[in-house]
Amino acid sequence: MDIGRSSFYAAFGDKRTLFIECGDLFGVRMLDILRRDRNAMPPLDAQQEFFERSFTDAQCVGG
Repeated sequence: MDIGRSSFYAAFGDKRTLFIECGDLFGVRMLDILRRDRNAMPPLDAQQEFFERSFTDAQCVGG
């Protein structure tokens, strides 16, 4: 992340907390995708869209 150790610990407290926050954020984003697609298209299409967006969105975030 290219930040100093003191900045990291000031922001997150510890590595475990960062890991948990990342997992929570991932879960929220994935549920948003599923809910939106579930209401907008047939179930099989929603499932395919979910997996495709999971990979394409992750690539965009990673830079």
